[in-house]
Amino acid sequence: MKKAILRIYVMILCLAALCMAVNAQTNPYGYTEGAVLYSETFESAGSLTTNFAQSGTGTYTIEWLDYTGKATYGGAGTASGGCEDLSGTTFVASNIPSAPNTSDASTKAIRMYVNPTGFPASRAVANLYTNTSFSGNYRVKVDMFYRVNGPPDYGGTGSTEDGLVGVGHSGTKINNQQQAGDLINPVDTDGYFFVMNNERGTGSTGDCVLFEGTAAKDPAIYLVNVLACGAIDPATAVGSGFGLIDNNDYLNFFPYGVDKWRYRGSSGDGWITMIIDSLTVGTDRVTIIYLNNGTAFAEITSYADTDATYPSGKILMGYEDRFTSQNGPEESFLIYDNLKVYQLDMPVTPTPTPTPLGASNWSLYE
Repeated sequence: MKKAILRIYVMILCLAALCMAVNAQTNPYGYTEGAVLYSETFESAGSLTTNFAQSGTGTYTIEWLDYTGKATYGGAGTASGGCEDLSGTTFVASNIPSAPNTSDASTKAIRMYVNPTGFPASRAVANLYTNTSFSGNYRVKVDMFYRVNGPPDYGGTGSTEDGLVGVGHSGTKINNQQQAGDLINPVDTDGYFFVMNNERGTGSTGDCVLFEGTAAKDPAIYLVNVLACGAIDPATAVGSGFGLIDNNDYLNFFPYGVDKWRYRGSSGDGWITMIIDSLTVGTDRVTIIYLNNGTAFAEITSYADTDATYPSGKILMGYEDRFTSQNGPEESFLIYDNLKVYQLDMPVTPTPTPTPLGASNWSLYE
């Protein structure tokens, strides 16, 4: 009987350890989320000017606000590129809920919008950098909400815009998604930054792209390109991607449905949590990108840099419009909330306790 109780107790401990490991979100190298190094919940307007530096190009706005009451747009859409047929679909108006990592239902945050109607049309970029630099092994976690105008599955006029989250930045560059033939300026970039589209797209523009910034090359270096609809082009990727062939896994990560995701395979009009791990493994500086859609946690892409180009630096949060088409500031924008930086703790290898010489292996429960 006592042996059975002991076994049950051990099983409970093992299950508890497993749950802790899952909750800690151990990365592929065995590092776990540790102490909080930095936290900003944007509860006051002063946090924006005190703890961050702003930069950008074109017409852009970075502001502190309460996002309660911003309504969801509705409409109908059509199918293309192998994506789900959303024709004839409408969405009910709803308020933006509190961000997933908000503990007190606060709706105060940072909003960015770019290239709005009423100003000269331009390709615009907004960058917000922490005043604090980070090095060593750490994790960045931030909540993001894209407002997208127009109907699913294509959006409306000027709806295609991108959010950026990056690590290892000097805080003096204007980082943005640049591609061959793209005229957006400037071309001087740094750090590692992940660009994520607000609604699905096709072709070489890339809905989810990891870049390595560089002052020596134009454009910034494509590391991994994950398209939300359509095939992945291996020619544009030099890193290891999500391992998709037809992108069904990624599409299913953002399942379409009323009050869920309006753009299947993209995060428009729904909260996500972006997570970036920055760590050194052996001689490599490794950047790993994860997404949490509220119910699932998935590694999207990773990249190892043997040259360790940007081993330390500031955190980037950004927003960009790479096109000249426009819409109103209440129609397309990006909200950032609950920025946290965690220490990544190294894997611990248990050291076995040797049995003392002459000791017998007996048990109290025998």
